[in-house]
Amino acid sequence: MTSEQFTPGPWSVKAGGGGEYHEYIDIVAENGDSIAAMMRDTDEGRLMSRANLIAAAPDLYAACRAIAELRDLAISGVIDPKQLIPVMDYCRAAAIKARGSQ
Repeated sequence: MTSEQFTPGPWSVKAGGGGEYHEYIDIVAENGDSIAAMMRDTDEGRLMSRANLIAAAPDLYAACRAIAELRDLAISGVIDPKQLIPVMDYCRAAAIKARGSQ
């Protein structure tokens, strides 16, 4: 398996600036690095939805990896399927973050 080449999470949404005509939303890494900047449009809800989804990308990726790794172990009987519950909770939390609710 290759190592990830992206900026590690968590990422978060931060209101940007830039003046009357250049306001934006910034997605930033925990270390303050800018991941992406999105220009504001007339639909603030749509913009925030997109920004939240981008900010949740590392969490969603980690949740998918965890499920993929544990799935085969549960199917083969190596682990009790109940051990998947914390991973499912993590997946749920990542999905909630992607929707913009934390």
